[in-house]
Amino acid sequence: MYGLLFVGGLLTALAFLIILIFLMKITVTIDYFHQNKDDRLSIVVKTAAGMWWRKYEFPVLITDDDETAIMFQVNREDSFMEENTKGKVEFEDVWKIIHDLKEILQHIIGFERIVRNFMKKVIVRKLSWHTKAGIGDAAATAVIFGIIWGAKGSTVGLMSKYAKIRCKPELSVTPCFQAPFSQTELSCIIQVRIGHAIFAGTRIVKYWKGGFPEPKSRPLQFYLKKNQSMHIEGGKYKWPIIQSRV
Repeated sequence: MYGLLFVGGLLTALAFLIILIFLMKITVTIDYFHQNKDDRLSIVVKTAAGMWWRKYEFPVLITDDDETAIMFQVNREDSFMEENTKGKVEFEDVWKIIHDLKEILQHIIGFERIVRNFMKKVIVRKLSWHTKAGIGDAAATAVIFGIIWGAKGSTVGLMSKYAKIRCKPELSVTPCFQAPFSQTELSCIIQVRIGHAIFAGTRIVKYWKGGFPEPKSRPLQFYLKKNQSMHIEGGKYKWPIIQSRV
């Protein structure tokens, strides 16, 4: 009798924990700063009350001496560890990465519909985007001024169409007529429930057709190798085994 009560209580607690996890929200904070050749990107992902969090920082993004590759540095920090990674991406790999991503998306049936349904569950809590730009010529700067405003308006309009914006976007464009100058500060906070993210992920797996395409770019090849992907017949890959600490 007591054994059945214990098992029943354990199953009830487990079900309650699963429901709690599915209802828990993930908050993603994105901060980007650009000024001339200085680029900094910070992405912080955390759960409610900060029980789990992970931070990515991309403080360096410059070309090498012969301008044939992009040098980068990634600082990753989470609840358990900190890791720094340095490397470079050849310009020819950029096109191969685009090709690989296109090949991957073609394997997902109804990918656009899955993304649209997922974006309906995304909530934008903060959107701040300020830009200063100019090329030293008043007429050309005025044209650029209009183009930037148009791009920002279109971006916010697109976001409001697919996601829920629960804040007043803060947008500004300041022209600089004296000398060539470019500066952008972007800050965005979005939230989504873990359950909605898991559901979107399961739909991607469910509607995946065929094997994983063999990548042509070295970064994706390295990723698959690092995550212990298994090569199978026909030059295809199984889903990577993603290692993560939670």
